[in-house]
Amino acid sequence: MTLLLATTLLAPAAHAYDHTHAGFAAVLEGAVFEDGTVDYAVIKSRRAQLGAYLEDNANANVSTFKDDEQVAFWINSYNALTLDVVSEREPLPGSIRDILGGKVWEEKVFSVGRQKVTLNDIENKILRPRTDGRIHAVVNCASKGCPPLPLRPIVAQDLQGQLDAAAKRWVASNAFKMERGVLELSKIFQWYTEDFTGLKPGQGSAEDMIKGGRMFIEKYGGKIDGEVKKTVWMEYDWALNKR
Repeated sequence: MTLLLATTLLAPAAHAYDHTHAGFAAVLEGAVFEDGTVDYAVIKSRRAQLGAYLEDNANANVSTFKDDEQVAFWINSYNALTLDVVSEREPLPGSIRDILGGKVWEEKVFSVGRQKVTLNDIENKILRPRTDGRIHAVVNCASKGCPPLPLRPIVAQDLQGQLDAAAKRWVASNAFKMERGVLELSKIFQWYTEDFTGLKPGQGSAEDMIKGGRMFIEKYGGKIDGEVKKTVWMEYDWALNKR
């Protein structure tokens, strides 16, 4: 009994996960800008900090997290991993699609939350089943066509407020463009129709895609002024979102 008690007292305390994501906040501060661009030179100088944050995420027991904590964890993990994959390249790629022949999302495997996952796994198997279009406003693929990278980590305590703010920021940035009666919508509304309409995969028509995009834009502060004579999908810009 005495030996057992001594062993228990000497055992190191379990590492409590930091749900403020302060380590990631330190990486992002001053490196991400309101227009969505990223100073990758700053990110490169903080790769040790980024690596420490990702190591914490690799060892995190996500199954013990509350629901909002899990959502915040996976969003931040996706964005941190993307920054790491890009910033480790020298020189920087012109596009994230230059990495692994454009298959970085499927082929690069990471340790996150005590499991092996790809970026596609995080986005499509963990986050997207929630069918919340706002998720697309906070998951960033390091490209100019993407919604802007959040300036700060997503935290469970203010998850809904941050998702709303990110949706508004995306709508005000590059979710759509209206010029001379032609409405251009981000291809994200086309690629992920079910997340904006609630329809099952493969059920959305071209009209549903447009309707879902317009509803999201109008809900989060976008104003489509004048008569829409034609709706087209905006050419997606895969150029790196560098400053």
